[in-house]
Amino acid sequence: MSGITVVTDQLEVVTTHVRDTIVSTPKVTEIVSVARQGPPGRDGNALAGNINMVAGENLSGHVVVISDGSTIKKLDYTNINHLGSILGITTNAALLGDPVEVRTSGEMINPGWSFTSGAVFANITAQIGQTPTPNGIYIQLGTIIDPTSILVNIKRAIWRT
Repeated sequence: MSGITVVTDQLEVVTTHVRDTIVSTPKVTEIVSVARQGPPGRDGNALAGNINMVAGENLSGHVVVISDGSTIKKLDYTNINHLGSILGITTNAALLGDPVEVRTSGEMINPGWSFTSGAVFANITAQIGQTPTPNGIYIQLGTIIDPTSILVNIKRAIWRT
């Protein structure tokens, strides 16, 4: 943000041809006030999409989780009540009651993955995979960057029968 308010009066541009000469009216810009710069925005790094939660059950790393309001639990694609509660993907394993980090957006890397190009979904075991669930909760989690990394960009979940 520049801190300067600029008002631009754009006059109608009139172009005429007078013996191969073009005549036009210029745009007029006038500074009407000077403003103060606002506070800086959030850091733009890829890790900005992490939140810290408490595990409501034992959780593996890289599983899709839902929030029950106070803790997180593994997604059950057959439970329609989980449809509107999908939060993100765990970045680490955790035992019941332990803190766990959840990636809600941004790049996620796992040297154990071997994806090909395309999208990634929650599969029937709440893991990240290239094959979506056959029914129940269907959710695209993001896009593959390379075989061992994805860009988490969680889409709206739908229920399939």
